[in-house]
Amino acid sequence: MSYDEADRIMLDEFLEIEVLSGVSIRIPKTHENIYTQFEKFSIDHIKKYLRQGDICVDVGANFGYYTALLSSLVSARGKVFAFEPAPATYSILESNTKNFKNTEIVPLAVSDKSGLINFYHTNDFINSGTVPNPPFQSPDEIENIVVDATSLDEYLQAQRCVDFIKVDVQGDDIKALLGAEKIIKRSPDIKVLVEWAPHWMENAGYHLTELPEILQSLGFKKLVALDDWRARKISVESFMAELAETDNIRRFCNIFAQK
Repeated sequence: MSYDEADRIMLDEFLEIEVLSGVSIRIPKTHENIYTQFEKFSIDHIKKYLRQGDICVDVGANFGYYTALLSSLVSARGKVFAFEPAPATYSILESNTKNFKNTEIVPLAVSDKSGLINFYHTNDFINSGTVPNPPFQSPDEIENIVVDATSLDEYLQAQRCVDFIKVDVQGDDIKALLGAEKIIKRSPDIKVLVEWAPHWMENAGYHLTELPEILQSLGFKKLVALDDWRARKISVESFMAELAETDNIRRFCNIFAQK
């Protein structure tokens, strides 16, 4: 089966899932289990900090689950910038967000600098990214394409500050954060939610400790690990200790960071 044939089969049937009361997006039916109670613990946590009028950024927007959530929570007074470089995924995101007047969707990858970069688009949509050899796909499930990339500092240079950034780009999250150094510095109340997936990061050439270290170097003093699998909030140090004792390469969490 070719990559394009697989895409057509996956896109053939959609279902509608509720993000918030009265707010829904469409996803392929094959992803129903993934998006049932999607990252509920992390989302319940960040909802405590988001306010009407906030400026938010969704890096790695995919089908738009977080985009729809953020757009609704910040209201018409706020703004959401959603980045998704994969053309097939972007088309779904575009459809899901067409009625969100406070949302700008951007067909670019986010990295530490602008330019053309390789992007490895997987036929399940959710494991795509800029890191070669996605660990949970076979070679015939991956298409290497070239996409345009930007840094958040460049794209948001006219923005005085932002209030919230979510980053989930399958292992290259550090580059996305390093490319946001200026906007982070001029945003005193900024919060960040970033996926911490050690196996993905190792595949990208990073050590698992580098993400929390980078966040601290960018001025974030309060870090906590949000473990959706076990629905709990624990320290970064405790999560690192657990990772050292498991061989489960799919184990991950989100880090929530505040200044």
